[in-house]
Amino acid sequence: MPGHIEKDRSWFWKIGSLVAILIIVYLFSDPISVFVKNHKWELLLTYVGLMLFISWVFSNWFQYHIENLRRSWYFLFIIGIAMFLGEKGFEESQWAIFGMLVSMFIFVDLAIFLTPMISKIAGAEFVPKGVQHMERTNKNMKLAIEKTQSKSQVFTTFVSRVLPDQFGTTIWESSVEYRDSLELFMEPYAQECHQRIAVLSIPDLDTFIRELGSSLGIQLNEEQKTTISNGEFLEISKQMNFIPFHKPNLYPVVIVVMTDKDVIHQIDVSNILNIAMIHSWYHATEDKEATVEETR
Repeated sequence: MPGHIEKDRSWFWKIGSLVAILIIVYLFSDPISVFVKNHKWELLLTYVGLMLFISWVFSNWFQYHIENLRRSWYFLFIIGIAMFLGEKGFEESQWAIFGMLVSMFIFVDLAIFLTPMISKIAGAEFVPKGVQHMERTNKNMKLAIEKTQSKSQVFTTFVSRVLPDQFGTTIWESSVEYRDSLELFMEPYAQECHQRIAVLSIPDLDTFIRELGSSLGIQLNEEQKTTISNGEFLEISKQMNFIPFHKPNLYPVVIVVMTDKDVIHQIDVSNILNIAMIHSWYHATEDKEATVEETR
């Protein structure tokens, strides 16, 4: 349901923007037409310069939208030809001028939009843009797979060091004691993955918000507070995730995962939840608590 609402909102804004543009064009059609006629070459040069700038500074965005940008360029070409014919009319003797205009637009299209797609010019071979994008995607996927395999190995090593004979032998007298124990238990995994983990108690939302601000200096907006209050996973950024964890008979906590060198992957969230679950197995059940107390 939320996804449909977001899509509806997206279409609403798109249609609203289109309607607003049409209204502005209708109300100011004459001054807009005069301005475009008087500055047509400046507008074209501005567009070309802007595309060149974007292709350098925002290359990923440029590659993703390149087809739409090309369509916009040829739309400007059609509008320009229509305006030129409206001003000068068509004379067969001016075919050279029209040929020059067409050649100019095609040259800019080749220079700005299609240069990486040309595979061979005068014996010099180029890698097509589609292949470049695919290679970059494959490289990113390979890195993600390597990260996943590496962290799976870290988790496997961590589990192999767990001592099952100590399960059900620990009693945490307070939320602070449990929180500190869980944080210490997770530390080896965090160090291996170049992450930092902070475990915060969440007896209630207000207390958690205060502790979050005082210990980590983080402020949450209302939507984020609601997410945490509902016990749901919260991604603050690619370098910071909040993972609520609460098991019956244990104190509720929020595990804050942070990293500076990498991003937090989905496998990190799964591994950390599994580690928290393993840690909970050390908790003494009711029938064992009396035995633990007697041995103290």
